[in-house]
Amino acid sequence: MSTIYSRYSDNLARGKTCIVDSGVEDTSYLAANLVDGDVTLPAKLTGFTGRWRVDLGASVSIDVVALINHNLYAEIPGVTIGGNDDGNYANPLTVANKALVIPAWREDGMCTNAVRDISDDVNTARYWFLNFANANDAPIAIGELWLGSTARTLDYLHNPSQSIDERRRYVSETVTGTRLIYDHGVTVREFSGGLTLGNATDKASFVSLVRDAHSTVRPWLFWPNSAVNDAMVVRFMTDPQVTQETPVIWRVAFEVREVSMGVPL
Repeated sequence: MSTIYSRYSDNLARGKTCIVDSGVEDTSYLAANLVDGDVTLPAKLTGFTGRWRVDLGASVSIDVVALINHNLYAEIPGVTIGGNDDGNYANPLTVANKALVIPAWREDGMCTNAVRDISDDVNTARYWFLNFANANDAPIAIGELWLGSTARTLDYLHNPSQSIDERRRYVSETVTGTRLIYDHGVTVREFSGGLTLGNATDKASFVSLVRDAHSTVRPWLFWPNSAVNDAMVVRFMTDPQVTQETPVIWRVAFEVREVSMGVPL
């Protein structure tokens, strides 16, 4: 088992040009939503099959592909990602279509985000096609397409543990003192873990994961167990606790919370 992650800056799809390449766009949920960084605002098609095309602006390599906050039924066949440099899907794909396996949905009714590491294959193209060849059971909606330029790994002291499944509830109280509790029906997942940083390069990489050059805390893609098809967009709950043991070794304890549970589509 290994833990894979992508930094906010690794997502090369964010903010790029995205169009509907096959099918009909739902004009209330434009193709640009697929790459806008907001996982709760989906891009939608009016039909049950179709294809989006993302132009990365140059031919670049992609290591990690993830579908965040989708409405695809579990194990739907024909969901693929591929690419070429001329933008015509009918022409040969330099990055041959790679299947994205859609996992079972969670018990709380939220989708499980599909993810795949494609770093061990031909993975360089300018135009990337997210294709749905087989009919979904509802018009297709995807919150975000993550195209990560690097499959980074975390060297754990111990494996991350799913520490809390927090059920979101809203509590109010009437003027007579009666407490009303409403279940939002969404489970928020939190993880804790410890890792070791053995050189200045790894330390700098981790620091940039915590916050960018402007000290802004950005969301990032966290794939806790590469053997399980389930990635999530997370943020640090608090600043990680870092202890320097030697001039070149740092011990880190951290907690992250998922921010990609999204909303039912």
